[in-house]
Amino acid sequence: MVADVLFTGAVLGGGSDGMHKPVQVFTNFMDSTAELARKRGETLG
Repeated sequence: MVADVLFTGAVLGGGSDGMHKPVQVFTNFMDSTAELARKRGETLG
């Protein structure tokens, strides 16, 4: 319940940019991890 209030406050206070930045960091991390896995797969195969 407290987490819901804090999350809602953060979204309202930060606007869409407040949510976009953490999601973008996660997406960039996942993209680089996938690219690294592809490169390692090429060297193994």
